Amino acid sequence: MKKTKVILISILTVSALNAFDFNNFVSEKKDKLSSLISQYEAAIDKSPYVKKIEELAKKGNEKSYFYLGAIYEKVDKNKAIKYYKKALEVKDYRAAYNLGLLYLKNGNIMEAKTYFELAYNNGIQEAILPLAEIKGDKKLYKEAVDKKIPGALERYVIFLKTTNDPEYNKIIKNIKKESKDYVLIAEDFINKNKLNKAIEVLKEGVKNLDEKATVMLADIYSKENPKEALKLVENIKENPYSDFIKGKIFFQEKDYKKALDSLRKYQNSVSTDQEKKLADKYIKSICENTNYCLDF
Repeated sequence: MKKTKVILISILTVSALNAFDFNNFVSEKKDKLSSLISQYEAAIDKSPYVKKIEELAKKGNEKSYFYLGAIYEKVDKNKAIKYYKKALEVKDYRAAYNLGLLYLKNGNIMEAKTYFELAYNNGIQEAILPLAEIKGDKKLYKEAVDKKIPGALERYVIFLKTTNDPEYNKIIKNIKKESKDYVLIAEDFINKNKLNKAIEVLKEGVKNLDEKATVMLADIYSKENPKEALKLVENIKENPYSDFIKGKIFFQEKDYKKALDSLRKYQNSVSTDQEKKLADKYIKSICENTNYCLDF
C-alpha cells in the first residue's frame, strides 16, 4: 500500500503543485534586488543578472537567497538546494516548501515530508496538501479543502474513495448538488459503470470551457472516436496530458512522426519519472520500428 501511495503522490500531486517563484516577490520599496529580478525576467541573456544577484547575496542581502534558489532550480538542483537552505537560515520558509517539492519530485518522500512540515509549521499553507498526501491524514485534507488550496477537493475525494471512507458518498452528493466539478462527478459515474452519464457531465464541462473535463472526455473518445478526441484537445495548452492523448491517437493511426513529437512534448512538460513513463512504451516502439528517433 505504501508504494502505491507514493506513486499516487508523484503522478497526481506534483504536477498540480506550483513552487513559489518571482511572482511571490514582495518589496515595500523599489530596491536593488527587486529591480534586478525585473531585469532578469525580461532579459534574453539572463546570466549577467544572475551574477549581480549573487553579488548581492555575497554582500549579505538575505532576500536574494530564496530567488537564487528559484533561478537555479531550473538549471542546477544542487545550487538551488544550497541557496534554499541559506534562505531557511534567515527564516524564509517559502524555501522549505520549494525544497519539499524538489525532494518529492526526486522520490525522496521522507526528506520532502520534513520540509513540508517545516513550511506548514511556519505559516506556509500551501504545504498542507502535499503533507496530507504523504501522511494520508484526513484532518489535513479537510484543512486544505477549507482553506481552498487548489486541487485539495479533488485529492480529498480520491483519498476518501481509496480508503473506503463512508464520507465519500456524502461529499459526492454535495458536489453534484452545489458545484460543477465535472471531472469528480464523471469519475463517480464511471466508478458506478455509468459511462454514458459520465460523458453527459463531461460534455457539459466542455461547453463551459472546463479544460480538465475536455481532456478527460478526449481520453474516453481516444480509441473509439479519435477525430473527435483530437478536436477536443487541439487548442488546450495548459494541460500536458492533452499532448499525451494526441500522441496515443497519432500512434494508433500510425502517424509516428506526429506521435513522437506529441509524446516528447508531453514528457518535457511533466515533472516526475512516473508521469514520463506513461509515454515510454509508445516512444520505445516508435524508436525500434522507425528512424524518427535518430533526430534526438
